[in-house]
Amino acid sequence: MNRTTLAKARRTHRVARRSSRLCVHLFGFAILTLNVLRADELAAPTFSASTTGGRRCAGNLVELSKDWSLRLAARETTAITGKELVELRCVGARLPPPPREPHLLLAGGDRVLCVADSLRLEGEKLRCRPTRRDAKEWKLPLSGVTTIWFAAPDADDDVERLQRKLATGPRARDEVLLRNGDVIAGVLTELDAAKNLVKVEVEKRVVEAKLDRVAYIALNTELATPPKPKGPYARVVFNNGCRLSLVSATADAHTLLGRTLLEMPVQAPLAEIAALSVMQGSAVYLSDLKARQYEHTPYLSVRWPLVTDGSASRRDLRLAGNVYDKGLGMHSASRVTYDLPSNYQRFECLVGLDERTGRHGRVRVQVLVDGKESAARDLSGGGAPVAINIPVAGAKQLTLVVDYGGGGSVQDDVDWVDARLIK
Repeated sequence: MNRTTLAKARRTHRVARRSSRLCVHLFGFAILTLNVLRADELAAPTFSASTTGGRRCAGNLVELSKDWSLRLAARETTAITGKELVELRCVGARLPPPPREPHLLLAGGDRVLCVADSLRLEGEKLRCRPTRRDAKEWKLPLSGVTTIWFAAPDADDDVERLQRKLATGPRARDEVLLRNGDVIAGVLTELDAAKNLVKVEVEKRVVEAKLDRVAYIALNTELATPPKPKGPYARVVFNNGCRLSLVSATADAHTLLGRTLLEMPVQAPLAEIAALSVMQGSAVYLSDLKARQYEHTPYLSVRWPLVTDGSASRRDLRLAGNVYDKGLGMHSASRVTYDLPSNYQRFECLVGLDERTGRHGRVRVQVLVDGKESAARDLSGGGAPVAINIPVAGAKQLTLVVDYGGGGSVQDDVDWVDARLIK
């Protein structure tokens, strides 16, 4: 073999060895990347469960059954029965505000993000497609829908208060609000997103509008029929702001499957769930009870009513970066009293000055059981909310008090969130 041939052979061998080493490195990198992806795919959220006895358990959800019993796995597996379960919270997740994107507000308070282009009215049914992955088309009774939200009106800078008004206010007619502020009030007769068209009958005259100019369609609440489940059901809060009430559900370590109160199918990864609360089970919320008495002592001439499931300023209940669905909004100086149902053992809540409208407030809050003080705290804006957990077994009445704390009544908006009695 001459020198030229030998040199070519050596060069070919070196290139082959380098290519071989490169392939090994690339193969190793591919295996490492695959392992990282598999770890991400297999990573399951950690949940914290609160129970009727005040016990808190944390771990990965292994199983959720139709009777709302579940199993959590940490170092060892913990089983919780459906009668014990009060709430399940994803550790580290915030409770988000309701969505601002196009969505449906259902009778009963559920909110469903939907594909705006999929909306179509067929008789007394509203067809839509939720934005959740692999979601099938829903066909909802129009009586089960209260508002179809598209976007905020051009001149409205308080969307939060507007959405709450739409959710709680009565309406005797269907109302189509255009983004420029014009209102068409009458009877909704046609809605077709594919045609970019909405029609309303106004005093025997049909009025048309382009759907892309509509802010929202608020339906006649006198015709609404909120579903009324007989037994326990779950209220699920998703990270994107959706709220869904499920009459039944099951889950494994990765996916929740369920059906809404209107019998629509739901499938969602556990990683998208912020909280799950059992309603009509072993807990009853004060906001679902009728108050025996509410008293307010106005500062100067301003009067503040008791607000259920909202803040005293009629906005969302906001504490420590979370937006709560259940609770009471009160302003200084006020007190509210409830007759206690039998068989309830304790009262629990989280109380604080609303983080948006109570940032400069100062108050003193008290909880009275049969007129005797069981808990009292001084609160100031910017401070952390306070957890209250007191026994009420055998008691007849529960009173919540918000008193002045030294600064008059300036921004004394107090939120009693998740205020509930536990069996």
